[in-house]
Amino acid sequence: MRESKKCHHRFSLHEEHVGFTTNDGVDVFTAGARFQKCITCGHIELPVEHSEMIEPSQIEKRNNLFAPKNMYATMMSL
Repeated sequence: MRESKKCHHRFSLHEEHVGFTTNDGVDVFTAGARFQKCITCGHIELPVEHSEMIEPSQIEKRNNLFAPKNMYATMMSL
């Protein structure tokens, strides 16, 4: 456990993949040594901006043939 210098939260170090939802509802999954600080209360401190992580994920989803293109159609099929 580590304590943040900016707040009273304690951070768990994760070796496995970490997932969280940003304010715009995009699920972001991070892994590796660059993204080691994350806790369950929703407060995060990352060494990169959210847009730097989200953009590659969005591009990857657009290029994936099996990714759902229409959210309404996907929800109705469930």
